[in-house]
Amino acid sequence: MDATGTRSFRAVLAGCGLTALVGAGVALRGVSTPIYSASVAEAGRLHAQWCTADARIDDAAGARYQALFTEHYPWKDTGLGLILGAAALAILAVTLRRTAGEGRPWLRTPSARWPFLVLGLAVIALGEVVTAYSFMTDAYRLYLPACADSWGIPVTLSIYSTLVITPALLVAGIVLTLMFGKLPVPLDQWDRTRPVRSWFVTIVFALLILSVAAVGIASLPTTTSGWILPTVLASYLLAATRAALLAPRREGRLVSTGLSTLAGR
Repeated sequence: MDATGTRSFRAVLAGCGLTALVGAGVALRGVSTPIYSASVAEAGRLHAQWCTADARIDDAAGARYQALFTEHYPWKDTGLGLILGAAALAILAVTLRRTAGEGRPWLRTPSARWPFLVLGLAVIALGEVVTAYSFMTDAYRLYLPACADSWGIPVTLSIYSTLVITPALLVAGIVLTLMFGKLPVPLDQWDRTRPVRSWFVTIVFALLILSVAAVGIASLPTTTSGWILPTVLASYLLAATRAALLAPRREGRLVSTGLSTLAGR
């Protein structure tokens, strides 16, 4: 690997290490902050009042209880999210570097088409795990009234929705991979022979990456801070897909050559 590639790899690892250190400091600030602005006993009493004697939710009592929360959990969640995001990016960078062929840039696409599908399924699975964890954490932290179904129904609906939509997304992913050119290519791949296509694809995927990143950043101070994991993976997947769509065309071969095309052979 050339000196430029080595420097960029080290810079990414250094950035990940710095981010993890910042995350640890943020999390420690949360740990040092009390959970409630009142005593635990007072908070427990107000939480109990959130549900009336006939198991109905008292919104006014709930508002009074929720006002007792300090920045304890937001700081902890933000710190944890920063640490997880830094770790995920570092692992991704090391994996790409170790699997890079001789003379090839480490910031590149996978060398075959099937890893794109695996990465997509991994993003979906990670997102589902983080969502379930978030609902259960909300219940554990007493963010919800005791008389409400804290996480059972939402988690069940989330799993059902994922099982329904995943096959459609998988089919769409397969169709998209059939449009790829020769792999692997660098993530900054640009098709000079088709500048309009290059600009269009780049703008579309840049907007998608920004949207995904916005969701990950917005999740940091919440129980969904773990969304930073699928955010990192999805951002790489989108960047790699953009590059693969602009890769040199495979001459003398049909795009739809079945499993051999999908395997990158």
